[in-house]
Amino acid sequence: MIYKRLLIALVACLSLMATLAFLHTGTSTLQSAEKKPEAKIADADSRTFESVIKPFLDTHCTSCHGST
Repeated sequence: MIYKRLLIALVACLSLMATLAFLHTGTSTLQSAEKKPEAKIADADSRTFESVIKPFLDTHCTSCHGST
């Protein structure tokens, strides 16, 4: 009877460890995959601001509100 409980506890611990290892591997892979697209988006946003938004603000807003 005691061996059956030990076996069940051992299987449960091994299953938990395998699940945590799987989740950790998936998380680190997702984190490294997410870093590259963010840089591309930031570059596109800065180009959009410099070419579209900043000229609009200069034309329509800075005369009353001033520039920062």
